[in-house]
Amino acid sequence: MSMRQCLAFLLLCVLVTPVSAQVQLRGGRLTNDSIVAITPQGVEVGGTAPRIISWDRVQTVEGEFAEDAAAFASVSDLAWRARTRLARGDIMMAQPLFEELFEQYRDSDGPLSLMIAEGLLQCRLANLAQSSAVEPWLVAMRLRRAGVTIAGERPDASMLDAELFLAPQLPPIWLEDTATSAMVLDEPDEAGPRAALARLYARAQGADVETITSSDDAAVSLVIQIIAAGSAEASTRADARQWLRAGLSRDEGTWKEAWRRAAIGRSFLLERSSADRRRGMVQLLHVPARFGDSQRYLAGVCLALVADALEQDGDTLGAAAIHDELVEFDSTHPALQWLNRRQVQRSDETGAASTAHKERS
Repeated sequence: MSMRQCLAFLLLCVLVTPVSAQVQLRGGRLTNDSIVAITPQGVEVGGTAPRIISWDRVQTVEGEFAEDAAAFASVSDLAWRARTRLARGDIMMAQPLFEELFEQYRDSDGPLSLMIAEGLLQCRLANLAQSSAVEPWLVAMRLRRAGVTIAGERPDASMLDAELFLAPQLPPIWLEDTATSAMVLDEPDEAGPRAALARLYARAQGADVETITSSDDAAVSLVIQIIAAGSAEASTRADARQWLRAGLSRDEGTWKEAWRRAAIGRSFLLERSSADRRRGMVQLLHVPARFGDSQRYLAGVCLALVADALEQDGDTLGAAAIHDELVEFDSTHPALQWLNRRQVQRSDETGAASTAHKERS
């Protein structure tokens, strides 16, 4: 082959080779995959592993796509700062960034939307803002169920259970006046497990929504029985407790066991029998004793329920001891605030009753 032919061949190779190595990732590494498109979710690349590199991982884009990428520079910077702050445990600084991004990406599909939804979910759960955590969880569930993943993500990195798509730190259990914003779906005509779970969580928070009594989906069935265990109907409570107890050994040591025991315990407290109420307290105390680190919200709720039940049963010393345990566990826990309000309310009712008795005398 002559020199002229060699040069022509090399020129042809350059012309037909896809543009590559134009994306510099955070940390300085360059990709070797060709750019397919610039999207609101990130840079779509081809190669042996086609994917979207979400904007939180992209530092710069050079070449013919640079101008298109520049339109997302602010999103890229915001998302990167949100993710890295959360990774180092700086919830206070990360959450405002996730809040801003969520407003923009909550209705979109893709890895960036998933990162933002799960990041905001983690922030709100860290602050025990359970009611407001429902919305980002529903968004994350929609994306996970659709098969959206985050490139390079660790298998255990998701805030959602890989099988049920429930958020282990977001049980459908609220104290009466701590659910501040019952969440419902924006799409009332949506069908499927996500829609059912959204309505069930809204009902668990006190919203007047349609009752769902059965489902073939394992996640929906679990939530149905947890809610049914708190029913006003004694027979419904008993059936739900039986269902929940049947799965305790299978779920031993997992978040599902903690949810089951909390629901069973709270249910027994609705019975009149002192023996049943004691059974309920034992079930509830499993949660702080064995799951306190992983179930901070639920553990606090269980302690508050036991303290309140002991107070109702006239065991003031026992109630005070559990109250102190809750203070030591987390002095800012919303369940402690609920318990304190209950004690004030009970004291006011006792005082009013005493006054009325004196007036009648």
